[in-house]
Amino acid sequence: MKIKNWAKFQHFKNRRPPWIKLHREILDQRDINMISDRSFRVLINCWLLASEDRELEGSLPTIADIAFRIRMHEKHIIEALQELSNFIDASDIKMISERYQVGPPETEGETETENKKICIKCRFDDFWHYWPVKRNKQKARAAWKNKRLDEYVETLITDVQNRIKHDKQWINGFIPHCSTYLNGQRWEDEYEATNSNAKEIKRR
Repeated sequence: MKIKNWAKFQHFKNRRPPWIKLHREILDQRDINMISDRSFRVLINCWLLASEDRELEGSLPTIADIAFRIRMHEKHIIEALQELSNFIDASDIKMISERYQVGPPETEGETETENKKICIKCRFDDFWHYWPVKRNKQKARAAWKNKRLDEYVETLITDVQNRIKHDKQWINGFIPHCSTYLNGQRWEDEYEATNSNAKEIKRR
């Protein structure tokens, strides 16, 4: 697979780390503005990955490598590449895609459920890494799933980090269960801040 018209994006030769030229005209390109958000994300990342081609020809790594580098399911990479035929030369993508059609086609509901399972597992674990009192993880995971919080993960992580440092109750050890925090949308609550140094969190 290769980026079409790669010379237009070509980075300076022998530059490490490599970089690409991103032209302002893409803001006015109809074919780019018509693709889905996911495919646009894949396109931008493919441009960056192509800059790593040592032959400077805009070649891309394998689909498995692309999926790993941009943290996306291989199936979604293939779907995006099919939509990006105007920008990426992937002549064998149809053959590759057929290998992923195992069993009857998924319904929209099944695909949505699968996507949520992948997303929830990965993003919840990111959040859980920052939670100060690691108890009742499965109950917290269920709350995360029910509230569909994947897209808010950065906001929640930031809030938890702030409360650990500045929330007077948290500093004094009064930390709610993670599931209570999630179900009650506690990140929206105001808290009494303290300027004193944080004490060691008491595990309850």
